[in-house]
Amino acid sequence: MSSSLIHYTSQVKQINLEEVFLIMENILSFDINKELDGRRVLITGGTKGIGRAIVERLLKAGATIITTARTIPDDLLDSVGFIQANVSTPEGTEKIIKETLEKLGGLDILINNVGGSSSSTAGALTLNDDDWLQTFNQNLFFSCTFGSWIFTFYD
Repeated sequence: MSSSLIHYTSQVKQINLEEVFLIMENILSFDINKELDGRRVLITGGTKGIGRAIVERLLKAGATIITTARTIPDDLLDSVGFIQANVSTPEGTEKIIKETLEKLGGLDILINNVGGSSSSTAGALTLNDDDWLQTFNQNLFFSCTFGSWIFTFYD
């Protein structure tokens, strides 16, 4: 046996079985369905795909959720608040901020799931100024504006 192995094994701490049982009891009693109880959550783009999956998972965790989209979905969950707005416009962002604060009285978690690009797949050199502006507004404008606006209400 090598000397490093002997050194390591001589430092192993004795474990008290009562401590092990207490740790296991705490782990087993954790209720994943209550981990977000009382938390107020805004999820942009939460009506389809990954956004919808996030909404469903956080609902199971006990969160109170509002989601947004440009169009009202046919299959909106009854327990989810909804704001119809376009996050890539200043008007849409302002509407989301105001209605979120009115409906939830504040916010604990923001998940900005909206993103992407509707521009050509031919490459960046083929994009015109309008393409760049639309992509910027859709992916970054809301996050920056919302972040700076929402925290003014927490003074």
